[in-house]
Amino acid sequence: MTSSISKKYPTSNIYRKKVAAIVDGDTFIITGNKYVRIANINTPEKGESGYFKAKRILSSLIPVGSLVTIKQVAIDTYGRIVAYVKYYGRDITDIMQKYGY
Repeated sequence: MTSSISKKYPTSNIYRKKVAAIVDGDTFIITGNKYVRIANINTPEKGESGYFKAKRILSSLIPVGSLVTIKQVAIDTYGRIVAYVKYYGRDITDIMQKYGY
């Protein structure tokens, strides 16, 4: 069975990795100590109002230890993988945007 993400994007940029840590509401770390920045959302940074709420939301959507599907679209200026992320078929960008991010 082909996943909907692989129909939309080439499979060479799609892979599955475990979530090792949540950094904030739009960034997490995967196994191999690589940082992933979720595409098309922007959440408050540490020290800004709303930081803890955004981090809690992302933590509930992709808990540490989760196996997520990552569709890499770029590498940002900080060296992070910029990607669309799915967990059990749920598009994390879409969900975070519904929360206003």
